[in-house]
Amino acid sequence: MSDANVTIEKEKNSRCHISLSEISLRKIEGWFDQINSKKRIKIPRKDFVNWIIEGKPDNLPNSEINAIIEHFYDEEKFLKQLLVDIRKAKSTGISENLEVIVRPKKPENRKENSDSMP
Repeated sequence: MSDANVTIEKEKNSRCHISLSEISLRKIEGWFDQINSKKRIKIPRKDFVNWIIEGKPDNLPNSEINAIIEHFYDEEKFLKQLLVDIRKAKSTGISENLEVIVRPKKPENRKENSDSMP
């Protein structure tokens, strides 16, 4: 699978290169085809991608945040990174005040369980 590079200009004229998957690239090409079927215009890909992103709100809705977390969160990678961070902190002498808090998930059926109690 080949990736296409998209450049997004950041403040202070620095650039950030982002690779798109083939699926994303095909979607963009499809959108260009739809636009050009109505009116022939020339839009640089970077301007088009920037326009799409700039049209999104600054704050993502909770439903999108939850969907992103659900899709991308990897507990094993998180724990491995946490272990690396703890070892790094210990090596620099910060470990004496280091605490790791693991909170269990809240029961989803909390209201249902309280309703069934006398």
